Amino acid sequence: MTALGDIILLRPVWLVGAPAVAGFAILVLLHRRSLAGWRNIVEPHLLEFLAARGHVQAPRGTGTVSYLAAIAALAALGLAGPATRNHGAPTFRNHEIVFLLIDLSRSMTEGGNLDDAKASASLILAGAGTRPVALALFAGDAYLVSPPTSDPSALETIVSVLGPDTLPVAGSRPDRALTLARRVLIEADARAADIIVLSDGGGLGPEAEHAARALREDGVRVSAVYVSPSGEVYGMPAPDRQSMARIAEAGGGVLIDGTDTAALSDFLLERPGRLGADAEIAALLFEDHGRWFLWPALIPALLLFRRRVAA
Repeated sequence: MTALGDIILLRPVWLVGAPAVAGFAILVLLHRRSLAGWRNIVEPHLLEFLAARGHVQAPRGTGTVSYLAAIAALAALGLAGPATRNHGAPTFRNHEIVFLLIDLSRSMTEGGNLDDAKASASLILAGAGTRPVALALFAGDAYLVSPPTSDPSALETIVSVLGPDTLPVAGSRPDRALTLARRVLIEADARAADIIVLSDGGGLGPEAEHAARALREDGVRVSAVYVSPSGEVYGMPAPDRQSMARIAEAGGGVLIDGTDTAALSDFLLERPGRLGADAEIAALLFEDHGRWFLWPALIPALLLFRRRVAA
């Protein structure tokens, strides 16, 4: 399953068929002037004699190949399963939750890296696939913004408006955010959940490592996205990438730099969510629009059966 904005490809492997068909069509068109190889073994004057008597037939344009290529390409696009979310679908309890913890301490909001943090959060939300996503913010305390939701796009608006005045409490207590996330995941009976901490590492200490280790024992993976600041804020803890690495190690996860979008996307693809992989459940969760590509394919198919008029 692959997400392309609001469009989700349920069976993207079928897209391989489109370039394969195009390559095959080009190959055939390059050899159509060869009369199926007869020109290589028959003298030209004899071939003209046979063609005049109707024993061999020269190709009449490229219509047939073009029609077949169009049919195959449209069929490949339809079989790829372009779909949109079915907002009226029944709710399933997907235990493979992605829990996003965003640091909104002063070092983040005034250090010039809040935009990078929001960009990383948006990428995580877009790459969650069918997995429910929960969101919490933390500074001197932790606040649950949204419990696990199956529509991550609903959280993108919240992330886009985060700013220095979002949280009323100063400080940086990621351990409280991890404790909050653990409580929410226990209540949700989550299995194979992922917690992702977006921070510059300021304020991370033994308490946060202990909380990450406890989550790992519960079967939850804790990873960290290090958002490097463009400047330091007076009176706040300095950015600490090594602390972020220790959190990821204690939680059994990985450390990713916020600017490394490829690594972040690969990390999310490790656990795409089994609900989306189940074809029967995916049929309920998404509206498959692939059939609308099959109707246009009937037009070149009908042209293949048109009656030829003798010249």
